[in-house]
Amino acid sequence: MLPDATVGAALAADTRLAATAAPIHSLLRQLDRQLLPTVALTVVVPEALDDLDGERLQLGHAVTWLAVPGRSPRGPVVVGADGAGGAADDAVERANPGTALRIAVRYDAAGEDELPVVRALGAAWTAQGRSIAWDIAASDVPLPPPPAWVFWLAGSVPESLRARARAGARVLVTRVAANAGSVVLAEAQGADLRAQVLGRGRLLGWTGALRADAEPALLAPDFPQRLWTALATGASVPTSAPARSVAPLVARHDDWAPAESLVPPLAAVLALLFLAERVLATWSRRRPAA
Repeated sequence: MLPDATVGAALAADTRLAATAAPIHSLLRQLDRQLLPTVALTVVVPEALDDLDGERLQLGHAVTWLAVPGRSPRGPVVVGADGAGGAADDAVERANPGTALRIAVRYDAAGEDELPVVRALGAAWTAQGRSIAWDIAASDVPLPPPPAWVFWLAGSVPESLRARARAGARVLVTRVAANAGSVVLAEAQGADLRAQVLGRGRLLGWTGALRADAEPALLAPDFPQRLWTALATGASVPTSAPARSVAPLVARHDDWAPAESLVPPLAAVLALLFLAERVLATWSRRRPAA
């Protein structure tokens, strides 16, 4: 049996969810953000799930995960440049080979020192015959709409950028932890490039600063080509799994902004009504008798 409806939210035969083509992980992440922290969540899913993304689902709520017989419907498959289910930007680049690949670069104060290497990479890629349209700006400037690659030289990765990666973008971040993801570009000395599959995209992290004086590997003549290969290579992401094997993990959301409580506004209204009643009572006592 499901928990009491007063302490749980059940996603069983909800026609609103059934009518949308959004993957279940995206729907649950959205619901997780909208619910108050005290709400318990119960999710009823088919025992065979499709349209999964490459990132293990992590929610801020504790979840009762119930698998029932059945299989979820399959959604459309995005085919990348390598022929496997991959990033949407690769599909666009393959379909329109004459179109410039857009790369958006966003930087903070420390990341500004990494821009010379970015510009050097751009010059090397252009010399190799690649057409690139660069969009370089400070981190507070909004990113262009996808498809685009993003070089994030601005510290911690915001959730909006992770969401972009899940939708199919390639995101390169610098100064990441040395144990983040798997190594895709190893250097004998200095930093490594590590990759994490997020949804249908990839989050790639350079473990050092992208500065030639800090990382000698950046000066190697073949480094631009090797970095391009690591960025452009698609990753085959399993999209089907038994529901019991992908039950959500519980993770704290530091940027959680649930719906606002009505208690403060109601308290203010009651206080104003009380004050108005006191003013009227005082005025009535002071009013001279006719």
